[in-house]
Amino acid sequence: MASEPTGIAVLQEDGLERRGPQGLLKGVRWLTKRPLAAFGLALVLSLVVMAFTAPVFATHDPRDLEADGNLGISREHYLGTDPVGKDIYSLLLYGSRVSLAVGLGAVLVGVSGGALLGLTSGFLGGAVDLFGQRFIDAMVAYPTIIKALVLMAILGPGPENVVIALGVGFLPHATRIIRAVVLRERARDYTLAARALGASTARIMFRHVLPNSFAPYLVLMSVSIGGAIVSEASLSFLGAGVGPHVPSWGQMLGTAAQSFFDASPTLAWAPGLIISLAVLGFNLLGDGIRDSLDPRLRS
Repeated sequence: MASEPTGIAVLQEDGLERRGPQGLLKGVRWLTKRPLAAFGLALVLSLVVMAFTAPVFATHDPRDLEADGNLGISREHYLGTDPVGKDIYSLLLYGSRVSLAVGLGAVLVGVSGGALLGLTSGFLGGAVDLFGQRFIDAMVAYPTIIKALVLMAILGPGPENVVIALGVGFLPHATRIIRAVVLRERARDYTLAARALGASTARIMFRHVLPNSFAPYLVLMSVSIGGAIVSEASLSFLGAGVGPHVPSWGQMLGTAAQSFFDASPTLAWAPGLIISLAVLGFNLLGDGIRDSLDPRLRS
């Protein structure tokens, strides 16, 4: 019998063979069945395009004081200027790069670290699980923003430090969720069979249990990015974020709050609106991924 041509993936669905080129059509059908997820994906892609094209479409350098402060909307300044003369439109574009990078980085650090801790704690059990969960309980006792402020006071301002501070905040929630999944998978027949065949603990953890815990990890990643964007904006609003010389949506809101009656109105509503749309997009996309991966929620 002739072998299948290389480079063509064969997918099994409902007993029928579907070839690789139909994967795109399958993705389109997935979005068609979930219009809210499609709308969320459109918002997320718009944010990504905004971040990557900021140097192209920005009309001014966001760090330069090129005009008088608190100017209104004009052909030269599409959204006016802030109290020190920076172009609000350019600040908004470059702020998307900071929010997206910090949000993705913080979620990657926090959720991935939490997944590793949850995997180790849930699978090994015993004293490891006991001390690990008490450590997580101690972290949960303090609000995320308080932990982030303390770490920022120790580390100092900067995008990398914000990623670390926010990542620590996402650690407890991710650890508890992945641990619950691992406890369930540890009692499955395939895990017991692998142990009976002599597989090592590390092999069972990383070759069997971890792949079967990937769906909750993916959902956690997608729904946590919106929260990371809000947390980064909150830190920058309080003056403990990426630093005064790095464009940030939260920093724009903080500047508007400090000079509420004098600043241009766009300095407040423009970053506030874009933050809301970004969080909405990631949350809708995350909900769609959750509904798709959870068999109990499939229609």
